[in-house]
Amino acid sequence: MISDNSLSETDLIKYFLSLSANDASLKVANGDDAAVFSAGDLQIVISTDSYIENIHFETSYCSYFSIGFKAIEASGSDIVAMGALPHFFLVALGLPENYSKVQVQELYSGINASLKRLNAVLIGGDTCLSGQELVLNITALGTLEAQKRPLLRSGAQPGDMIAVSGKLGSARAGFELLKKGISGFEGLKKKFLEPACRVDLVGSLTELASSCIDISDGVASEIRHVCRMSGVGAVIYEEKLPFYSELPRAAELAGISLNDCLLCGGEDYELLYTISPEKKAEIEGTVIGEITYQREIIIENSSGRRKLTEEGFDHFNRGTT
Repeated sequence: MISDNSLSETDLIKYFLSLSANDASLKVANGDDAAVFSAGDLQIVISTDSYIENIHFETSYCSYFSIGFKAIEASGSDIVAMGALPHFFLVALGLPENYSKVQVQELYSGINASLKRLNAVLIGGDTCLSGQELVLNITALGTLEAQKRPLLRSGAQPGDMIAVSGKLGSARAGFELLKKGISGFEGLKKKFLEPACRVDLVGSLTELASSCIDISDGVASEIRHVCRMSGVGAVIYEEKLPFYSELPRAAELAGISLNDCLLCGGEDYELLYTISPEKKAEIEGTVIGEITYQREIIIENSSGRRKLTEEGFDHFNRGTT
């Protein structure tokens, strides 16, 4: 059992996993970015996510188009992190009592724009009234050939390099800028409003990466997941974390630290992955660290070393962001 007084998102997930049964067709159980099960000559990769108004977004600064677009991209990112392409989506939509036809049309316009970008298909879902808030639940499905290896969080090996596929902290800064009504920095704001999951890397990373996870809750959170599930530690080179040149100024204006953006900023939907040093020339992105035998996570910069204390985003402990 878990204590009501010490509930964290990780605790809750562990508790649900302890109640889950297993099945011979289940190749990757709960606890990774997605589950994988066998179906004839294919492996089905499946994941589900919820997006709730005033928790994940606010309509004061998010258009209905961007809400729909982001919900598909974020859900598809879990499939991508497993080394598969997202092919099919189901959308369960809970509409507030005061919804309008125009809002629903704009929402589905965003959904369809993302589906088109991903070359994916909406195959079903559900609709209902949800009270006062807009609620979306997205189920994403992809496929892998039976002989293909899904990418897991648990494959990192000591000596592997840690890489990220793109710039970090953009969505975190964009969110703060939007929330506080700060003008400019449209590129950073778009990274929050309409992120693009990295379907372009699926083919190459499936052959190269030893482990993989998408960056939905921040580098600090994701590297903890990889290290825990792989039974390893890591050194993160703080001064190697990649970011856009306007990020420091945007963070300053928004009243947040650059470190917070880079280590704790979620919703970038880039990929964090590990790769053998022998494959360094084939890395897509930036090397930000190394996997170690010691089961601790160290932040290293020109001033020295320290243990990672940042946790990343946790729905049940909002102070960790």
